[in-house]
Amino acid sequence: MCHKCNPFQFVGPDYKGEIPKGKFKKVFNVESQLAIGIGRTQLLGSKDLANVIQIQDKYKVTSLSQFLGTASPKKASEINWIAFNPKDIEDANFIKYMNVYLDLVKPFNKEDVEDLAKFEKIGIKAGADFDSSQLNEETLKAINDGVQEGITAIKEKAAHISEQKNGWNMMDPFGNREFYKKDHLLRAAAVMVGIYGNDKIEAFYPVVYNDKEGQTLNGKTNKYKIHFSKDEIPPAKYFWSITMYDKSADGTGGYLIKNPINRFLINSTTEGLVYDKDGGLTIYIQNQKPDKSLESNWLPAPAEEFYLMARIYGPKESALNGTWSPPAIEKVN
Repeated sequence: MCHKCNPFQFVGPDYKGEIPKGKFKKVFNVESQLAIGIGRTQLLGSKDLANVIQIQDKYKVTSLSQFLGTASPKKASEINWIAFNPKDIEDANFIKYMNVYLDLVKPFNKEDVEDLAKFEKIGIKAGADFDSSQLNEETLKAINDGVQEGITAIKEKAAHISEQKNGWNMMDPFGNREFYKKDHLLRAAAVMVGIYGNDKIEAFYPVVYNDKEGQTLNGKTNKYKIHFSKDEIPPAKYFWSITMYDKSADGTGGYLIKNPINRFLINSTTEGLVYDKDGGLTIYIQNQKPDKSLESNWLPAPAEEFYLMARIYGPKESALNGTWSPPAIEKVN
């Protein structure tokens, strides 16, 4: 929030104060005490960096009392965080973390109340302690089996999360509660493949795991290319990008990959790209540096399985109505 720009207000689930009229461009009601904001500032080439930094320096987050210049409210109680062990989310131990987080979303949304009441039978309860060693062997096995079945189902849904065109998942899995209609599996899969994704009207995220022949993308065994004709260039009002990821997070989703040229994506503002004479664009996707004539359009891949995500910010109508799709990923001999 800032006084000289368009301020926004974010309100937690248990806020009982008044919303000042006329002070904010928009008020967002957040269902958790933990709110994450991702700000994107477009960089139009290296010469534009100073402008971007100047804009980013104006971003500011303050409490409501600081913004209004009023007395600070009573300090909230400390959160009893638990040291995180990634292995714990693979079995019943996930419950001890869930109980901490549930305390941060009270009062519960009425849509969740019935399910949460059922979950209490296995120790899931806001603020409650949980120790899996206190469960009998049969119950513990049932919970652990259920966790594994759930993870498998989420991965399967993530791999087939939407209609496929040319091997690309034409992803449209992001939205609010009304969008999901209690489809918890879709929501979990959406988080797995693209956590913090925008609604489609803001950004569109086709993702591809397989090549034109239906085989898993793998930089150790193959080289690839993707050729956009002039009419296939991603239809974006603002900008588009193709980003490279490994699968190191959970076998389906992953992270950016270190590479010798520090290039993690190719986008509409990447400097030095060489377009075809007719306005088309070919991107070369491989682990080893290609011939010098192709290096300008090289997107480095890891020597292992990977996937690509396209991002189209401000998608034009052809992207929104499904008449546009990215071309298939082709092997290069």
